[in-house]
Amino acid sequence: MPVKVTIRAELQDAEAGPEVQKIGLSFKSLPPEPVVVQTVAPATWGSDRGIQGGQQIVAINGLDVATMTQQEFRAALKARPLTLRFRISDDPEEEPLQAAVAGSDVDKLGMSFQSLPPEPVIVNKVAAGGWAESVGFLGGEEILVVNGESTVAMSSEDFKAALRVRPLVLRFQQPAEEEEDDQDDLVQEVEVGPEVSKIGLSFHNLPPEPVVVNKVAAGTWAESVGFIGGEEILALNDEDVASMTSERFKSVLKSRPLLIRFQASEFEEVEAGEEVVKIGLSFKALPPEPLVVSKVAPGSWAATVGFQGGEEIAAINGVAVADMSNEDALGRGFLVFLVEASGGVVEFALPGPALTKKPGHSQALP
Repeated sequence: MPVKVTIRAELQDAEAGPEVQKIGLSFKSLPPEPVVVQTVAPATWGSDRGIQGGQQIVAINGLDVATMTQQEFRAALKARPLTLRFRISDDPEEEPLQAAVAGSDVDKLGMSFQSLPPEPVIVNKVAAGGWAESVGFLGGEEILVVNGESTVAMSSEDFKAALRVRPLVLRFQQPAEEEEDDQDDLVQEVEVGPEVSKIGLSFHNLPPEPVVVNKVAAGTWAESVGFIGGEEILALNDEDVASMTSERFKSVLKSRPLLIRFQASEFEEVEAGEEVVKIGLSFKALPPEPLVVSKVAPGSWAATVGFQGGEEIAAINGVAVADMSNEDALGRGFLVFLVEASGGVVEFALPGPALTKKPGHSQALP
């Protein structure tokens, strides 16, 4: 008897006739666990049909394996003709589909869907106390197979009719886990002890506006613990700043000990020492205009630390460039630049003089 293979969206059928004695498959587990192919023997029926390790067996002879016992599964494999329906996947490490079985005692499933076939079937709401909740549905799962049939191959009417069948086997995929917000890793806490008289911070605004550090006074506690301009204060002594009045904020700021929780800036620090004569940067303009890099001299210190044209200097010595005058930016002394780049923020230091002005040229650092 010829062997017929048909494609059904993500599912494929392979039929073995009476001439096939062994199918050449072994499995990682048997029902009620997901039935996933472990090995495929070379030059056997399984290898000839393109079955691969890691693929999941969904149904045998039209019966979903989720409804079978291990003994029933083994017996079904010996039947001829034999039709195996398995899930096609390009990723051998892909998690097998989970299955939920609704028996004849289940009247209503207790779930609704965001859309019906031919659109992806995503669980929308799960009714409290219903069957869906009892088997672990939470919302967001995608229904891929109903009673051995791919939802991709169904019409909306086919899908609705299939949901009324009992027993009902739904195979589904859990929603992808959301990536953790990297910003959570940047929340830090520092404690101000009773020996600290003044913390050395000024702010752009006070509550109910976001409280963002404006200036960090040199030689103060704030500078010693690494505060820089642009960082946002989130809480004082575990009290959210967003819920405070400006007067409350000022009052708590004076308390000791004081626990400050803040959103740290993501900086990488590089230093230009005294051996660096020219850093190799020019700018399109000076404060109060945005301090944007115009050119990076090839082979210069700036080029070696990764500066690129178009990057903007955000702050100098913890002071936001937006709050500077032209004279401030041209001041001499030891400067720290914070450069906002597409891949993050780079912090670097250089000895003064800071900026020089060449007539007829862009403003250039020596």
